[in-house]
Amino acid sequence: MGRTASVALLVFAVLISVALQYWVAPYIKTDKLDFAWGCDDVEEEYYQACRGNMAVMRVSFVTMVFFLLSTFGALLHNGFNRSFWGLKFAFYMVMLLGVMFVPSAMFQDDGAYVKIAQIGGCIFIVLQQIILIDMAYNWNDAWVANADADEAQEMGSGDVWLKSLLAISFVIFVLSWVGIGLLFHNFSGCTENSTFIGLTLALTLVATIIQLTGDEGSMLTSAILTMYSVYLCYSAVSLNPDTACNPTLGNENYISLMFGIVLLTASIAWTGYSASTNIPGIFEDDDKPLVDGQPPAPSSSPNTVENGEKKTVTGIVTDGQGAENYGAAGKGSSGGEAFDGVRNSITGDGSAGGGEWKLNVVLVLLTLWYPCILTDWGAIKNEGNIAKPNAGETAMWMQFVAMCVALGLYAWTLLAPRLFPDREFS
Repeated sequence: MGRTASVALLVFAVLISVALQYWVAPYIKTDKLDFAWGCDDVEEEYYQACRGNMAVMRVSFVTMVFFLLSTFGALLHNGFNRSFWGLKFAFYMVMLLGVMFVPSAMFQDDGAYVKIAQIGGCIFIVLQQIILIDMAYNWNDAWVANADADEAQEMGSGDVWLKSLLAISFVIFVLSWVGIGLLFHNFSGCTENSTFIGLTLALTLVATIIQLTGDEGSMLTSAILTMYSVYLCYSAVSLNPDTACNPTLGNENYISLMFGIVLLTASIAWTGYSASTNIPGIFEDDDKPLVDGQPPAPSSSPNTVENGEKKTVTGIVTDGQGAENYGAAGKGSSGGEAFDGVRNSITGDGSAGGGEWKLNVVLVLLTLWYPCILTDWGAIKNEGNIAKPNAGETAMWMQFVAMCVALGLYAWTLLAPRLFPDREFS
């Protein structure tokens, strides 16, 4: 109940933000509310966009405070996330009404909360990489398990699942490389953009090569993260205020907005579905020492088929130890004390409770990220032109740095088991 209600509240906040941004805030009469809805130092042509952005930031601020308070409440009481939702929602609505009268300086493009949202959004970009990894591993594990199930019925019939994984991965890679080519063609008119695009290509290739040369990871995961990195690079270079290297200036950036909304929807959905398994695991120390020189024995894997002898699918689509090493589906299928401890710490079930606060931390970061998507990282824009170009340049650098950190962490998850063979990282 608590997890579902929390995610539902976040969805409600996003919908309210969109409604206020496009259909309410731009048309507010500010005769007596200039202190709250007046946009200081913004030209008249940007007034509607400024008020729309401020509306999104106000709703985000209230939602962030709500989940932050919920974090402290969960730390004090184990069942806080599941209790008092009638009072919580009423409190949220009161805060939502009250924030409409907060002075506007806090929510303009150079205001304090906009800067907080940008920083939190960058942190969430790194967290979102973990979400995408989890989604990709679950997808990979499910199809490998299907291949094994078919193989158990008829020898050779499971190949279609594995070939499909390879084909989908290949298509995603091709689309990503085409995207990088288009970025070079359209956005390489200055040194900054050329450096961003070149490093994106280099870092994604390095991460993919590391994955292909070992048993860790999956090709599908590398493909999805490559596409995600290309999107982040495009989102960054499209905020460059230099007209010589940014052809999108003067045009609405619908591609970035649409892709961002898709990621936002996927992130919210996956948080609701998998918050009790893998996402909160980033707060745990999952490293386990070897026992007598060997890793702990894995549970029975969905990749193992009893047909006279054990058979495990190996290769570039999964590692040699089975799908339970990665993703919620694999772990959930085999259970185990470590997985149950993480799950129960969020749901409050079992004896391992006390960790409900972790879900709220994830929701706080998601709440700081979604206004960045809806407002193009706080930039006040009218018909593609930015009111204050410097604000766009700051967001550009923040997104690119966050992308580099995310790719670096992914590469580390692939290299760590090789560099430290005495530790168990699954």
